[in-house]
Amino acid sequence: MMTTPPRIDSAPIVETAELFKRLSHPARLAIVCHLASGERSVGELEADLGLAQPSLSQQLTDLRTAGLIAPRRQAKQVFYRLVDERVERVLNILCNGGSHAVRPPRREHRPVSPLSAAVFAHVGPPAAAPRGEETTLRGTAERDAAERDAK
Repeated sequence: MMTTPPRIDSAPIVETAELFKRLSHPARLAIVCHLASGERSVGELEADLGLAQPSLSQQLTDLRTAGLIAPRRQAKQVFYRLVDERVERVLNILCNGGSHAVRPPRREHRPVSPLSAAVFAHVGPPAAAPRGEETTLRGTAERDAAERDAK
């Protein structure tokens, strides 16, 4: 028994065409390939893909507006992940049915270090240094060492 192909204006055809339209841009396809192996920060995507930040931002906005990816903010960083399972299925077909892998290898999730740049930022008024002493890090380290030796 043969099934009749869907009409061109049927919902599944229109939705699938829209998905392929979103994935047809090389940068967007590269982004979803990277996100298929796990959540990535904007900085990681920028470095991994070699895209300039304005271009990457434009492509992420397009994918987010289409409902294919979702952001998550952690401190000053934004992470993206795939949220549309159709993208994962398309990538699996491309990877498993094609002659080469489209997706990059899975990387372990790297938690943000507590020593990230935001942690180094000092908030509040600087501590007053005793009169006549250096206020550089080197001067502070030498002063701390002298105080330890004096004890």
